[in-house]
Amino acid sequence: MTDVTINGNGQGTYPNGGGIYCQHSSPSLVNVSITNNTAFSGGGINFFNSNPSLENVTISDNLASSGGGIYCSLSSLNLINSILWNNSTEEIYFNQSTDSSSIAAYYSDIEGGQDSIVTNDNGTVTWGTGNIDVYPLFVDSANGDFNLTPDSRCIDTGHPDSTDADGTIADMGAYYYDQSSQPVRVKNLIATPSANNIALKWPANTENDLAGYYIYRDIDSNADFYNMSQYATAADSFYVDEGADESTTFHYRVSAVDADGDEGILAFARHGRTGNDTSALAMGADDRWISIS
Repeated sequence: MTDVTINGNGQGTYPNGGGIYCQHSSPSLVNVSITNNTAFSGGGINFFNSNPSLENVTISDNLASSGGGIYCSLSSLNLINSILWNNSTEEIYFNQSTDSSSIAAYYSDIEGGQDSIVTNDNGTVTWGTGNIDVYPLFVDSANGDFNLTPDSRCIDTGHPDSTDADGTIADMGAYYYDQSSQPVRVKNLIATPSANNIALKWPANTENDLAGYYIYRDIDSNADFYNMSQYATAADSFYVDEGADESTTFHYRVSAVDADGDEGILAFARHGRTGNDTSALAMGADDRWISIS
């Protein structure tokens, strides 16, 4: 099953699997969105005696008494590059009355992390590399738009050997953020404050037509960086802000720009201040500010 949207289904005659009910099967779901479905068990999906593979699947805003996102009985589930978010009552639930189930999850955004998988001591969880627990920043989930906004942590964080149609590293979820004809996001921005300035550095982008970088700065961490003019430009992957007022906190973001003037999405914010307090902060994986000095 590829490029399918399953939305707004009720339990009807069958109380199991509001979006999908699957038994005695080994389905492959790729680029599938399963949202706003309801059931008694398995609001999004109910698997019975099945071995499903889910890749780039979004399962969100589904409701069930057990397993709001996924309900497993006698099943072995492989999950990669996917999002499970805001499903109630649990993201994933194992039936305790049948033989055991299992799940292997990699490079996926699962609300509540591993603790959101209720095994009832009746199965195993392989919590693999690359999983995160961060709000996906959907465009407008309340109105059914589960595309990703530019600041989503799900962009370019899928399995590094998988790619989206735009050639970038795969995103998590059913809908990739299209970065065609633009540089990729600047990553691993570091702010190093001193008594007199704030130095920024980051790994250089590798696009053949890279022209340079735009630097953005604001004292408000919640400022709309996408709709402000750049504070400065840089030809290489570093910049020293000599104009930072003493003891004022500044938040920085950087984007890459190609020869045609196409700008990539912004690096995640970094924070620094000059003066006696030379601490720097980074936005952590859960979008909280954490000290890095």
